Amino acid sequence: MIYHAGQVKLTKRYSHSFVLSAHYTLSKLIDDTADPGSARFLTTSAGGIQHLNNLRLERAVSTLDITHQGVVDLAYELPFGRGRAVGGGWNRVTDIVLGGWQINGLMRLRSGFPLVPTLTGARLPDATQRPNLLFEPGLSGSVQERLNRYLDPDAFSQPAAYTYGSAPRTLSRVRAPSFRGADLSVYKNIYLSEDKARTFQIRGEAYNITNTPAFGYPGMAVGSTSFGVIRGLANDPRQIQVALKLHF
Repeated sequence: MIYHAGQVKLTKRYSHSFVLSAHYTLSKLIDDTADPGSARFLTTSAGGIQHLNNLRLERAVSTLDITHQGVVDLAYELPFGRGRAVGGGWNRVTDIVLGGWQINGLMRLRSGFPLVPTLTGARLPDATQRPNLLFEPGLSGSVQERLNRYLDPDAFSQPAAYTYGSAPRTLSRVRAPSFRGADLSVYKNIYLSEDKARTFQIRGEAYNITNTPAFGYPGMAVGSTSFGVIRGLANDPRQIQVALKLHF
């Protein structure tokens, strides 16, 4: 494996009840197989080697490669309540109702993984035959517009029996759909003692709060009716939950 990356990180340390952290990674991962040390490397399963006597042909961008990846997380304790900028002199009842609120957020962005072309009716003894790659199979348009035709099937052809296909192990220029998601939570802390040793917490949490779909991989078996068709999601729909927690 060969891995190169450049990273940028921004951190706002905790001050004024607010903390923020953000980082971005630009990287490239190259390997011979995504399963080093496993028997799959020498099998006929999808992603297995094609030429037993020339393993250099397996060198390609890894199926685990993520070119762009960014994460932002934050936490903010709202300045309302006893001991805060607003409401420092509130009585206990007012503080229980209006004070002790905290907002937390997490946002994740990443580019898609490389695609692995396979072949229906492949014919190679003790190896994995790949299709021929005639030209770049990428198509224009949004993912939603290409759910039934994510790739151009005419970009591939089936090689003759017992001959090697020209497609690489992975397609690095045409990738699975990218991912983006955001989670949000709101905490309400009710302090049961003046020293805050005992706290009752009400938590509202929303995962994938924007309900943004992250589409899954397209079918990659050349010759199949499902080639280039995306039929699933790589994430869950929006989920909201409420929890109660007692610290003592």
